[in-house]
Amino acid sequence: MRGLLRKEWYLIRRHCRTYLAVAALFLVTSAAVKSGGGNLFMTFYPCILAGIVPTTLLAYDEQSRWNVYSDTLACTRAQVVSAKYLTGLLLELGMILLCVAASLFRMSRGTAVSGRELLLQTGLMVLVSLLIPVISLPLMLRFGVEKGRIFFFAAVTVTCVGSLALSRTLLGDSTDQIPPHASAIAVGAVLAGLVLYGLSWLLSIRLYQNREL
Repeated sequence: MRGLLRKEWYLIRRHCRTYLAVAALFLVTSAAVKSGGGNLFMTFYPCILAGIVPTTLLAYDEQSRWNVYSDTLACTRAQVVSAKYLTGLLLELGMILLCVAASLFRMSRGTAVSGRELLLQTGLMVLVSLLIPVISLPLMLRFGVEKGRIFFFAAVTVTCVGSLALSRTLLGDSTDQIPPHASAIAVGAVLAGLVLYGLSWLLSIRLYQNREL
């Protein structure tokens, strides 16, 4: 498993540097913007970019036929799938921590962001960032990247539109509009995201094991 994770890291370094650069740009811009509720797109977009990375790695695997070659190695298909999900989870965790750090920086400058808003934002970021791999990875692992590309674009669209709509509904444009039970909503969003991610992980393993390459 460690070798598979290292291989994913090499692919990220070679092919996904643009994603990381764009995410860094959004993080810096998010930290510089003084507004609270009007900064949602800048806050969430780096997490959405991180969620795209596992599907991008899968596309490069199929392009190079590595997915066929891996069947000859001393690793199971379950491990191949798990490497994608673990890589995505680690990337999302790092990106969410950076987004929280950017929000804390804005708080230190006396912006409108409150502790309750930051807590709710973090919970929603976890849920939103996991939705793209949750939806797209099982279908792309089952049908292949080319056939599953339409599901990927649908997942990205639903995630972007749904996350902004949900965030604006819960966060509003001011701290007065934040729900009183923000902590409970945040915990629920995190748990929902992790449960969906775990179920998608198990489903992907099952689907990929039954796929003919």
